[in-house]
Amino acid sequence: MSTEHIQSLVRQARELSPDERVELIKDLQNSLAADREASHSSGESGADNKRTDYLALFGSGRGGFATTQEAAQFIRQERDAWDN
Repeated sequence: MSTEHIQSLVRQARELSPDERVELIKDLQNSLAADREASHSSGESGADNKRTDYLALFGSGRGGFATTQEAAQFIRQERDAWDN
């Protein structure tokens, strides 16, 4: 679906009353939940089914430290290097 089409739908949704918007949102949520359940049941894989464990990313970046002790040790080493 094109961005223009989505923007058109959003404009139309803005014309609805607050109660109608709530009803639309509920219908969309139910439809999405049903679609996800169907794809999960059929064993489909894709971006919607892929989950990222953000906690696993802690300490994985350059200069990142998993613990405060590792960070403190790095700082001590850097300070020692400055003194030499």
